[in-house]
Amino acid sequence: MCGVRRRILQLEEEMVQEMCSDVLRVKPDLVITEKGVSDLAQHFLMKAGVSVIRRLRKTDNNRIARYYQYMCMYM
Repeated sequence: MCGVRRRILQLEEEMVQEMCSDVLRVKPDLVITEKGVSDLAQHFLMKAGVSVIRRLRKTDNNRIARYYQYMCMYM
């Protein structure tokens, strides 16, 4: 049973790292989300020097996008 659990955690880590790599391809300094961000994803992004703001309301996110003229990526 322990081997199965270890394999599941390894697969989760690989998937999260792949998603973070997709985000890091656009070279952001800051990632703003309307939902939560896993601790593992925050770890990978922080190691790459990217700050994360999470659980922002959609209206606030849109205001920030208009003000700073940044690109919204929806995943």
